[in-house]
Amino acid sequence: MELYKKEEIIHINKIPAKIIHQQLSGSECSVGMHWHKDIEINLMLLGEAEFTVDGKMRELHPGEFNIINSGDIHQGTAPLNIPVQERYQELITILWDYDFLHGYLDHLDTLRFQMPKDEFLIKEIRSRLISIGTAYLQRGIGFEMDISATLLQIGSLLLKNCVSNEENVSSNTIKRNVKSIQDVVSYIEGHCAEDLSLDKIADYMNFTPNYFSRKFRQMTGTTYHEYLVDCRLKKSLIDLKNTNLSSTEIAYKNGFPNVKSFIEHFKKNYGTTPQQFRKSW
Repeated sequence: MELYKKEEIIHINKIPAKIIHQQLSGSECSVGMHWHKDIEINLMLLGEAEFTVDGKMRELHPGEFNIINSGDIHQGTAPLNIPVQERYQELITILWDYDFLHGYLDHLDTLRFQMPKDEFLIKEIRSRLISIGTAYLQRGIGFEMDISATLLQIGSLLLKNCVSNEENVSSNTIKRNVKSIQDVVSYIEGHCAEDLSLDKIADYMNFTPNYFSRKFRQMTGTTYHEYLVDCRLKKSLIDLKNTNLSSTEIAYKNGFPNVKSFIEHFKKNYGTTPQQFRKSW
């Protein structure tokens, strides 16, 4: 049985975050336990939600927002006292590139935020989140620049006022298993251009290949091979955007066995070829 999924988030636009306008009704108002590397911010527009983050539940009402740190196991649902047929939620969700933010405080091993009980600060962040939501929904000229600028303002407020020294630690056995998968995910992301066979990565974790393969799929919702390919594609996106390397050079640089394999996986994941993506960028 799949316990917790690692949600993989792809950033391919000009904003260091994925912005989602969610309109959910009925049974859609329930998202199972999952985790991801990105920092998540949810701004509630309509309806009510209950977010459980690392075992702690908090209600979210219209105009309120929450921050979910990198790696935190979380789920969201509508209050149980609301009949399924009457459930409706509208919210703006920001999935913020963790590495982008961590780069501003890279002397810290991990970057975590905790909102203080500061009404002025909460009001300042809320107003900027509303601005991001408005810009995203209207998509006027320069909206990506407006959103990026406002994100930097929010980031500055968070880095100055909300950095937490608390470690994300739990004695729960499942949580320790998640931590071990997080460790291996970090290792994969740092070495994905290398020849990382299943046998090698299992040996790195001191597991048998079969046990590691089963545990990885159970905890992330994807196979080891699929995740490795995703990591290579993400790094390839950066090269396509920021270098003049050919598709062949990018393929070999990021661990693909040949350019054909690179193009096939790229098209399968993003619905376009590397060259078409580069032209549209």
